[in-house]
Amino acid sequence: MVLEGDYPVHAQTFLDMRDIGFTNYPAEARVPGLPVAISEEFQKLYEGKTDAQETLDTIAGVVEDRSEK
Repeated sequence: MVLEGDYPVHAQTFLDMRDIGFTNYPAEARVPGLPVAISEEFQKLYEGKTDAQETLDTIAGVVEDRSEK
């Protein structure tokens, strides 16, 4: 599907990640719920509901809050 029609920008990156496998970073994975919380914030960015700086600031706050627990 990724290769149908025009070759999308960075398509090979996604194919490489699929081929080698990708998992959460160890620092992220050891904090329960953190990967999901980060993904939810990035989803808002992808949907155009927030801008990049707001997303990064929010994620930094989420990481700080969850890391303290």
